[in-house]
Amino acid sequence: MTRESFDMESLPETVIASEAARIFGIDDANVYRWAKKGEVTPVEGSKPRRFLTADIVAIITRPSYPTRDLNARFWNKVNKSEGCWLWAGGLDSHGYGTIKVSGRKYGAHRWSYEYLVGPIPDGLELDHLCRVRRCVNPAHLEPVSHRENSLRSNSLAAANAVKTHCKNGHEFNETNTYYWGGHRQCRVCRNAVGARKQRKARLARRQLGGEG
Repeated sequence: MTRESFDMESLPETVIASEAARIFGIDDANVYRWAKKGEVTPVEGSKPRRFLTADIVAIITRPSYPTRDLNARFWNKVNKSEGCWLWAGGLDSHGYGTIKVSGRKYGAHRWSYEYLVGPIPDGLELDHLCRVRRCVNPAHLEPVSHRENSLRSNSLAAANAVKTHCKNGHEFNETNTYYWGGHRQCRVCRNAVGARKQRKARLARRQLGGEG
């Protein structure tokens, strides 16, 4: 979609700043800046504040509007292929692509999904089905719960979560499992450790003459 080809009938009558960033590819801070200058009209009584979509379209279709908008910045840093769309911009400490939105870093894969697919459902996060963190192809992204995302990962926590037995071969069933510090523990192993400690304590007391 270009600025010159907006179909007004297909757009909502009003739009909030974050929706404007997804629909039009603009920084949402610009919408508030336009509102302060009186160029867009806030809808009275709306929370979060909504603005008339027609006003925003009128601004971004005018010849003087800057061409280097969020949409253009995003696509300039994407290397598209038949598989992964690799992000050529900055990466965070975990290897995920980042893009600045309203002056703050935002996940490039999140922006891609929200712009090309739609909002991420509340309480869910995006899982890379391709396991490539730099990928921003929305076809490779799936909204899942944090637990599901963790279980699908290659982390130690994920590996432990799918184990059916403890390191000593005891099954993690309902009666043999308890949780300590958020992690599964084996009751049989715990009882065995307790028994060993008791034997050592009795032996120590005998050596000290405490028992016959």
